[in-house]
Amino acid sequence: MLTTSIAARASVMLMAVFVLAMGRAIAAYPGGSWADAGAEGFTFWVNYWCDLLRSVGMDGRPNAAAAFLARLAFFALAASLVGFWVAVGPLFASTRSARVVLVVGSLASLTTVSMALAPYDSYRVLHSVLSLLAGGLGFAAAAPVIVTTARSFPRAWACRAAGVAFVLTGGANGVVYAMLVVQGGGDSVALPVIQKLATLGLLAWMATTLMLVSDARTRAATRGP
Repeated sequence: MLTTSIAARASVMLMAVFVLAMGRAIAAYPGGSWADAGAEGFTFWVNYWCDLLRSVGMDGRPNAAAAFLARLAFFALAASLVGFWVAVGPLFASTRSARVVLVVGSLASLTTVSMALAPYDSYRVLHSVLSLLAGGLGFAAAAPVIVTTARSFPRAWACRAAGVAFVLTGGANGVVYAMLVVQGGGDSVALPVIQKLATLGLLAWMATTLMLVSDARTRAATRGP
């Protein structure tokens, strides 16, 4: 119980670090996007998250500060997810299922870190492969958690809605991104928007699930042995 409680708190704090670091990275980004190389700064619904990781902005100016902060943000998100997988372990009736989710989810986090260390402008193919792999592993770990929470807490509408939103936006993000990779790269007007919605969906799902786990833990402690 103590371990899962600490993991849940660490996950929430690291989510906050992700948001703060990403916000600072956005502010530090010099400018440029696939749609407009001369644009000033980072346009939330036009630029990709991965633009922040570039050694040089799309406008040709150095991007060291934003790249450092964006990597910090992705590292925090990856660590937050590890804490999340630990925290949701007690939801499963089987210890084996909890361990499988933790292993697969941790691999997704490791792949996310690797993706952040391989920016698109320097490692185009590797970055694309790691992005798709991280998304696939993340979905594989998230799916049983979403199903289990829906079955165990049928009235947890906020958590269920966030889970559906994450699945829809995250799935759309993966499909559209994979299509771009198959086509050899390029830009998509829709993908930056879908990407941001998928990120918001992920954070909302994680937060509502952790609140659900916390409430269940509190009720169990109140009932006693």
